[in-house]
Amino acid sequence: MALDLFSRVFLTIDAEKSVKENVKVENSTLYICYESFQLSDFTEICVVALGKAAIPMAVGLNSILGNKITKGIVSAPKKTTKLPSNWQLFKGGHPVPNRSSLLAARAAIELLKKTNHEKALVIFLISGGGSAMLELPKDEKISLKDLQKTNQVLVNCGAKINEMNIIRRSISEIKGGGLSRIAPQARQISLIISDTNQGDEKSVASGPTFPVNNSRKEALEIAEKYQIKDLLPKSVADFLEKGTETENKFPLIKHTFHTLLDNRTAVESIANILNSSNIIVETVDDLVENPIEEGCRELVKRALKLKSKHKNKLVALISGGEFVCPVRRKGIGGRNLETVLRCLLEFEKQTDEKFDFAVLSGGTDGIDGNSPVAGAVADQTTLERAKKLNLNPIQFLENSDSYNFFRELGDVIVTGATGTNVRDVRILLVN
Repeated sequence: MALDLFSRVFLTIDAEKSVKENVKVENSTLYICYESFQLSDFTEICVVALGKAAIPMAVGLNSILGNKITKGIVSAPKKTTKLPSNWQLFKGGHPVPNRSSLLAARAAIELLKKTNHEKALVIFLISGGGSAMLELPKDEKISLKDLQKTNQVLVNCGAKINEMNIIRRSISEIKGGGLSRIAPQARQISLIISDTNQGDEKSVASGPTFPVNNSRKEALEIAEKYQIKDLLPKSVADFLEKGTETENKFPLIKHTFHTLLDNRTAVESIANILNSSNIIVETVDDLVENPIEEGCRELVKRALKLKSKHKNKLVALISGGEFVCPVRRKGIGGRNLETVLRCLLEFEKQTDEKFDFAVLSGGTDGIDGNSPVAGAVADQTTLERAKKLNLNPIQFLENSDSYNFFRELGDVIVTGATGTNVRDVRILLVN
């Protein structure tokens, strides 16, 4: 049941479908969400798409606007043949930028400079992962290798996404509204598939179209908080050490933002499926970016509490977000795989009663940490099966190697890259 629910989530977070549902052309009028535009008001329509959902979003938009799009730039995890020649495609890096990430940024900047006039409409298609896929440092002394090392340090340090983004924005020409202010005369629209907290769309891809002022002092304070200052490349540390720059002055830009999909979309889709059955359902919205030990302990506690209230019913606890999961050793894993393993151990700690249960945690992008899988699923038999194979769960946790624990048991979830990302989904079922 848990696996079936997870697979059905993807029907509701389809990026291409979502764009098609929210963008329409009727006669000479373009409708985007609740806004309408006369196509005759624009001499050109340009698109910049970045992130894990960039390709399906671009394909969806192209199917509606077609040759009305003057030019499009796409930086995504892979290239595609589904877009015509007026689209320039780049295979951006993730979780760290690559050479194509820099080339894509320069191409986007060049395009936006050309469209900086009142007769231009610029549509930004923004999704998670765009931080690495479209990037250009503020200081030419910061090399690609320096950017890659910085991103790797940030991803592994246990910082929250908004904290990582303060450091990223401080050294980037693109982030924190950098893209948007290149073409202040144009009419701008951002369509967003969010992999951040509800109401925090400025953090998606580090907010390339959201004007945010960050000081280098803030970035240094975060680096010191997580004890990573000495791990950052010298060029980055030197740039941040230069002090607090004068506040960025953002031009007045006519720009609107629309979030098409987010984590709540995924969580509520599961709850809606279960609500139509004879199952007790509870959704959790306050365990989002907790430390992973704390989050797993609380999830199991609440699932058991729900079960105690409904002894003769199957209960389901549904949550989402991204637990903070520092990497301790050089194993293979991610926060979803580790969440399932920790929840298994919590069931053993928190109750002596024998329940049938299932725990599933999966990334909606299909990739968990440095593993090749989306996550894992386990049940009341998992630890016993692991014991028979001489698999010590504590040892795998200590080595940040939860992938190999579940791989040996055949309990990993393989989806491949899904073309979308609305954070993680966690399902606990207790009977």
